[in-house]
Amino acid sequence: MPNYRKPKITVKLPQNPNFQVWSRKNIQNYVNSKTFRTKYITYVNDYKVSKDTLAIFNFKKNPLLKIYPSCILDLELGVLLCKRPPSALLYQVAAHSVFPSYMIQKNLRDHLHIKQYYILMLGYNALFSSHGFFTGNCDWVSLQFIHSTHQDNFYKVGKKEYADLTFTTLSIQGMNYKIKFTNCYSNLKKHLTKALALYDVTQQELKEAEFQHTYLWYAKRSLLTNSDEHGVMNKPTLSIPDLTHASIKSFTKSATHTYAEHTQTPKIYHTDFNNSIYKKLTKAYF
Repeated sequence: MPNYRKPKITVKLPQNPNFQVWSRKNIQNYVNSKTFRTKYITYVNDYKVSKDTLAIFNFKKNPLLKIYPSCILDLELGVLLCKRPPSALLYQVAAHSVFPSYMIQKNLRDHLHIKQYYILMLGYNALFSSHGFFTGNCDWVSLQFIHSTHQDNFYKVGKKEYADLTFTTLSIQGMNYKIKFTNCYSNLKKHLTKALALYDVTQQELKEAEFQHTYLWYAKRSLLTNSDEHGVMNKPTLSIPDLTHASIKSFTKSATHTYAEHTQTPKIYHTDFNNSIYKKLTKAYF
């Protein structure tokens, strides 16, 4: 199994095999142990989602220790109990550090008539949610650390079918952690496949849009002067909002066509490390 590697980082997640599987139920059991709390848990008032975020679990309806609505797995910081709910943490990301901008993701979602949105794209990473985008009951997992997925425990309540979806990580200092979303709709794995396709399409189209935007800038400059006041052509600094507004129409049209092609051949996005863009995500992280 491939290994997670990142230089100059000490992974602080538990290395004990007894703490390999992480689900809401397991976390509640772990936290109820005073020994576990003393050895592994850090308490925080706030948290900023980063490249080291592995998963975020939502306990807003039943806060851990009656205080903490969020449990966060962070490779560098370890197991965190946070006083801010997951929705607040993710809204903060959407407002300040999403690439491409949250608005272009929302625009594309609306254009493709995707009613439920499960992925938040962060440059060369992507966060996937258990129940649609920003609902009050979402858990989140960072796909850049994921090796494979497995779905089981199918059951029905009336006409609705539910199941558990387990994400197995790359080997992180010899441990393959399992992030388990329980009691989810049985079509969640299908949403994951579409989310991976949407992520790949967005990356491809943004690269093309940025190239065209940069090329037009150089072309315009060359009509005016062959150099700036120092005799050197400076490369333009492209902000994501500028890129979004300059390219949103052509981007949406092109991405819609490409997304349709991708979803017609879902075998490309089987959730297996060697046959999906999980590999691209993990490579890009380093």
